[in-house]
Amino acid sequence: MTASTLETLYPFSQVSSQRLRYSALRRTHSQLFLELPKSAGMFFSAPGRTELCGNHTDHNLGAVVCAAVDMDIAAFATPRKDRRVRIESAGFPFLDLDVEDLAVHPVETGLSASIVRGIAKGIETLGRGKPMGFDAVMNSRIPSGSGLSSSAAYEVLIGKIFSTFSQTEISPFELAKVGQYAENVYFGKPSGLMDQMACAIGSALLIDFSRSQDPLLDPLDFDLGNHGHSLFIVGTGGSHEDLTPDYAAIPREMRAVAALFGKSELAGLRQGDLLARLPEIRLALGDRAFLRAWHFVKETQRSHALAQALREKDISRFLATVKDSGLSSLACLQNLSSPGNPREQGLLLGLALSQDCLSGKGAARVHGGGFAGTIQAFVPKEMSQGFTACMGSAFGADSVFSLHLRHHGVVCIERI
Repeated sequence: MTASTLETLYPFSQVSSQRLRYSALRRTHSQLFLELPKSAGMFFSAPGRTELCGNHTDHNLGAVVCAAVDMDIAAFATPRKDRRVRIESAGFPFLDLDVEDLAVHPVETGLSASIVRGIAKGIETLGRGKPMGFDAVMNSRIPSGSGLSSSAAYEVLIGKIFSTFSQTEISPFELAKVGQYAENVYFGKPSGLMDQMACAIGSALLIDFSRSQDPLLDPLDFDLGNHGHSLFIVGTGGSHEDLTPDYAAIPREMRAVAALFGKSELAGLRQGDLLARLPEIRLALGDRAFLRAWHFVKETQRSHALAQALREKDISRFLATVKDSGLSSLACLQNLSSPGNPREQGLLLGLALSQDCLSGKGAARVHGGGFAGTIQAFVPKEMSQGFTACMGSAFGADSVFSLHLRHHGVVCIERI
């Protein structure tokens, strides 16, 4: 997809500052890569994403509603005639590698180099030839640890640059699949497909993963600002280190319940199925496993209900569904704090303060994988200033972010 102007990507109030940002990328590129003509370059942008409903459902082939947001990774890149890739990105080590070598390198696990190799390999595996190299300067405005999925944005951005300069047609869905492949196989992180799909496709989007090889994709035309509300995320502190066992336990316990039904994932099970075998599940796997499976079934239903509310522009039903999702994450999914670190309860603190600040209006819920990190809040516009002040006093002014939904996924920008 190509976006012709910055006005199609950013709120009007940001366009001037974004133009300066993109111009700085091109200027830095010309200083770093002196041998390449400016005329060969192109601008790119890949959005972050927010989950509106469907907390921890994608890995068991449930349904989720997600949306691209205006916080993004921007790039200016030029093609090369060889297969060398060089990337300068503020805050990260300079990257220089040859994608003629597409082997998995264990020493690159968890590093950006592994993503670049994995994307190149994924494109080649699609049968689209060998992607050529490029030189790029990037700038990310997706806050670290915000749950807005900077990793997925980076993956689909790399894929878009490769495909553009190799003159290879790759659909947004294929870009998402390639990104997931790179993250799982090369980067070494198991993940579902929701993040990459949202960053590649854009807009608000219902994704039903029950057809694992061909997920149902239903774009939803919805502008929160037209309904008197603003979207915020709030970083509540806490570290994601040592939380891997907590994250991994969720899909593991869900799949353990599915196994009692002879299934590999929970997709397709109903509330009645779980209730009919409640004593057996409790005895074999414990209460938490049942509650997490119960969350999955209900949250998948909620995702479809929330999508319908968006189609009908029913903001009251949308907010009620968001609240129900948040309560289910608290009571059933149990991903708002780590059992191993009871001193850190930032998510619960953030939600308690949000509830008090909003006085029953709007809605707030955990954002992303949980256990630490960010909450998401839908705030009436007239309360936005007070909400920002309340959250800022608790967690710091630089922890409160206002977001806008974005209608475009990863794009090549024709002009700035």
